[in-house]
Amino acid sequence: MSRSVVLLGGGIGITPLMSMLRVAAEAPDGPNVTLLYSAKTHNDLAFRRDIDEIAQQTERVEVHYTIPGGDPTPSRI
Repeated sequence: MSRSVVLLGGGIGITPLMSMLRVAAEAPDGPNVTLLYSAKTHNDLAFRRDIDEIAQQTERVEVHYTIPGGDPTPSRI
């Protein structure tokens, strides 16, 4: 596995990326992961709670949400 991974998803296209995100986050020596995820509205961000939980539990995961025509909403807390 690479040291760094960038995952790009849009809308429901996040579904296959969720497995990759979970595996990378759970691996003891897993890579740093940057997830860039775009949807039409904030309500259309599928798996948002799961993604935010993974990002909060794993320092190696950074998440950026974007809404076309709107401001990016970073997930990092």
